[in-house]
Amino acid sequence: MRETVCIELTAPPLPYCLESGLAVFRPGDRHPNRADFGVFDLLIGVSGTLHIGENGREWSLREGEALILLPRGHHYAVRPCGEETTFWWVHFEHPDWRETAGTADGVESLHVSPFDRPRVIRLPKYARLPDPRPAFDRMRRLADMPIGEGFWEKQQLLIQLLALLEQGQAGSAGTPATRVAGRAALFLQQH
Repeated sequence: MRETVCIELTAPPLPYCLESGLAVFRPGDRHPNRADFGVFDLLIGVSGTLHIGENGREWSLREGEALILLPRGHHYAVRPCGEETTFWWVHFEHPDWRETAGTADGVESLHVSPFDRPRVIRLPKYARLPDPRPAFDRMRRLADMPIGEGFWEKQQLLIQLLALLEQGQAGSAGTPATRVAGRAALFLQQH
C-alpha cells in the first residue's frame, strides 16, 4: 500500500474561496517564503517546474499536478525555477481541518450515509490530475472575474476544483471491487 498525505475538512461549513490567479515565474524566480500565511494555498501546475517546500517536505510541481499548502505551514522555494514556470493558485479558508496520513487504496472521502453529520471531505495534499483541462478551465473562469465580483460563482468553482481533487484521489484507490470492499468495511465499523 502506498501512503499518502490528506487534508481533511469537516463539512459543514464548506471551504470558502478568497481569491485566485495565474502566476508566471521567469528562470531564477522563486516562490515567496511564507510562514503562517493564514489560508490554504492550492497550486496547480500549468508549465515548467515549481520547486516548493513546506515544513521540511519538498515537491517539484509540474503541469497537471496539484498541491495544497497549509494555513499554518512554512512555505518556501526549494530552489529557483530553471525555466519559465506557470501555475494557478487559489487561496481558500476552512475553519475545521487536519492533515492525516492514509493509504491510496483505503481512502473513503465521505462517510457512507448522506445523513451523517459532520461529513469529512478528504483531499490529497499532492495529486496528479488525470486530465488537468477541467481544472484549468475552472481556474481561468475564476481568474477572469474582477476582485469582489462573482462571489457565488467563485464559491461554486472552488467546490468543483476540490471535487476534482477528491475524485482523483478516489479514482486512484484501486479497482471498483476494492472501493466497494472499503465502503463495506467502513459501514460495518460505523454500525
